[in-house]
Order: sequence, then C-alpha cells, then structure tokens
Amino acid sequence: MLKAILFDLDGTLLPMHIDEFLKNYLQLLSQKMKSYIEPKDFVNQLMAATAAMITDQDYQKCNAEVFAEAFFTATGLDEEELMPVFEDFYLNEYCSLGRNCRSLPVVQEIVYTVKQKGYKLVLATNPLFPLIAIEERIRWAGIQPEVFTFITSYENMHATKPNLQYYKEIVERINTAPEQCLMIGNDVEEDLIAKTIGMQTFLVEDYLLNRKNLPVLTDYRGNLESLLEFVKGLKECK
Repeated sequence: MLKAILFDLDGTLLPMHIDEFLKNYLQLLSQKMKSYIEPKDFVNQLMAATAAMITDQDYQKCNAEVFAEAFFTATGLDEEELMPVFEDFYLNEYCSLGRNCRSLPVVQEIVYTVKQKGYKLVLATNPLFPLIAIEERIRWAGIQPEVFTFITSYENMHATKPNLQYYKEIVERINTAPEQCLMIGNDVEEDLIAKTIGMQTFLVEDYLLNRKNLPVLTDYRGNLESLLEFVKGLKECK
C-alpha cells in the first residue's frame, strides 16, 4: 500500500531543458558575483563545489556545509560576506529565470489529486540548491510549496542523486518504508535508482533524460497525461 509519492521537479513537474536553464543560471549568477571574482573563475569554482556535494560521502555534513567548505576554501572569499549576496540573488535576479519556464495545468492537477487522496507528498529534487531557490522553481510550476510534506534541499540533505543514501534519508525523514513510496521522475539514472531500495517508480517521458543510455527498469512509464490517469486511479490513502 502506497503512503508517499515523491516527485522530481526539473523536467518532471516543471517542464524545462535543464542544460539551457543551467547555462542561463550560471551566466546570471556569475555577473552578480563579478565584483568579488572573475566570472569564468566563479563558474569553475561553483561547479567544482557542486561536484564536491555529489561525490561527498561524509554523511555527517549537510550538502550546504560541503559546498561552503569546498567553494570558500578554493576561492579564499569570505563566507560571511558572500552568503548574503547569494541569498539576495535568489530573492531577486534568480526569479527572472522563471520567464523561460511554463506551468502546466496537468501538472497542477496531478499534484493536487495526490494531495486530496491523502498521500504524503515529497518534492524529491536533487538537493544542490538552497530551499529558497527550490521553492521559487516550485512556484514556476504553478504549485504552492506548502502542499509538500518534505522538500529536499542542500540545507537539509546529506547526499545527492543518484546516491542511494539520498533516498534512504528521505524515507527516514518521512517515517515511511521504501516499499510504501512511489518515485516519479524523468531521469533514468537519478530517479529510477530509487527502485534499488524497494520504491516503486514512474518514468515521466515528456523531458526524459538518459545521458548514459542505461537500461530503463521501471514499474510504470508514460507522459504527463498518462501520469494523471495513473494518480486518478490510486486508492485513497488511509
């Protein structure tokens, strides 16, 4: 019996071409930081610090701590001075990136159908961004962040996709067995790996990603319209 539904965000609930989004994001953020560090150097160090979060296996540190340690050690910049600049970026310039995204009524109906049926909703996006940025992207999808029981972010998680520890931490946080969870996402490597710990999976094919050409092993698959029909058919969660 399912009790929790986990949704990926980018390319699943929020239609986007992730490479184009990241290009625009890095360009905008590097300009914000240009009075502190040359844009090309900033992007290189930001990506290196992001890679550190992905490869880190010291699960005593949250991803935000891993990022800060890697980024500020490498750049020599002052963390107390720069973190408010990052936050100001996410409150202001970052929001303009939403102009390139569109919300889909089918996505909103999917999420609110699941909510009305009583399931725990988890926004299981790769936790490489602060919560403020993730909540902004949720709004771009036409959904209020408050509908989710738990949202993964770099402040509250200690691993990233496709590390199995990421999914294990989620089930611990929501106090639900893996077998009672369904992971819905568009990335074959990052989302379908949840099946390894016992979750069911649904591959959303509208913006399907399979960069490594991996075999597709999933319980369900289809476009957003078929996902809507699937969630409509779910039993009420008691």
